[in-house]
Amino acid sequence: MKIIFLGDSIGTQRAGIHYYGLQLVQKIVESLPAHEFGIVLPEHNPEIEMEQFIVPVHNWIPYHLRFRQLVTIPMLVRKIAPAVVIELAHFGPFFLPDSIKRITVIHDLTPISHPQYHDKLSTWMHRWLLPGILNAAHGIIVNSAHTKRDLAATMQVSTECIHVVHPQISEPSSKELTAEEFKPPKQPYFLVVGTMEARKNHECILQAFDVIAEKHPKHILVFAGQPGWKTEAFSTRLSSSKYQSRMLITGYLSRGNLWKLYEHAFALIQASHYEGFGLPVLEALHFSLPLLLSNTASLPEIAGEAALYFAPRDHLQLATHMDTLIQNDIICQDLRKKSCNRYLEWTTNVRSDFSFIVDLERI
Repeated sequence: MKIIFLGDSIGTQRAGIHYYGLQLVQKIVESLPAHEFGIVLPEHNPEIEMEQFIVPVHNWIPYHLRFRQLVTIPMLVRKIAPAVVIELAHFGPFFLPDSIKRITVIHDLTPISHPQYHDKLSTWMHRWLLPGILNAAHGIIVNSAHTKRDLAATMQVSTECIHVVHPQISEPSSKELTAEEFKPPKQPYFLVVGTMEARKNHECILQAFDVIAEKHPKHILVFAGQPGWKTEAFSTRLSSSKYQSRMLITGYLSRGNLWKLYEHAFALIQASHYEGFGLPVLEALHFSLPLLLSNTASLPEIAGEAALYFAPRDHLQLATHMDTLIQNDIICQDLRKKSCNRYLEWTTNVRSDFSFIVDLERI
């Protein structure tokens, strides 16, 4: 049986959706060794060892990314004629014959459930296209139990065809770790990892830091993530803070450099209004970091008891937790121990079953 992945999310993204896609491809290939695989990408990827079909994105052509997904890529897939096509991020597969079985990966439903954090085109396309995509899909893969519940409730999809495949961390190679020259701050720092976008609620973290900064002058705040969209509120809050000199914004970091930040961090903060999974939380568990997390969406599912939680709009509650970690070493060490144990649970108990993909051949 031939299985084709549609990998635009791997080729055009650099955040969690990119790493989840790479992991998912690897897991499926390793789980189904008797089958033949290929992947459609916008450019060649040396990390992927399978036949690659390249459909470039021409950014100088308006909406060419979407045109490819709606026209060019379906034409290519029909020519290849695989048994199964797996779209790695929401948009597709489109316009395929019934003989080709379709699987779609859903990371979250925020363009529909939280449209204020997305551009109007993304929201409109999800509302217009996603119901048809889900209705045509023979299987759906999601990244968390929360996303599964959300999808079933919001889009009225049967839970029987939704399969949860949790992410795992993508550790950098020894070569990546030794090649990087980035040096983490020497001061103790609260670490925030993720694309700089409104959904991440970074301005709440700025407000909390402003509350505790004078009392704890040794600690600083580090944001690690590539620039995103709708960050006006964050920029305004940052420029008005009198502690701005104690805040570091790194921009995009390679995996090797990011690993160094995790290794030396005092604690991780994630204040998101919504997360389909929250890969930085799992990465922080790997480093046994204390976690300060918003009590929303999938984050409690991932961290369990290894975190102190706060309401995403309550910066004072977050500030209290930050103060507690700094002043109370017993609580801090207890959270480190729980974080370590929680990561062990993830690595020993999380298993993925992809037999449903093979079963599609009999439908």
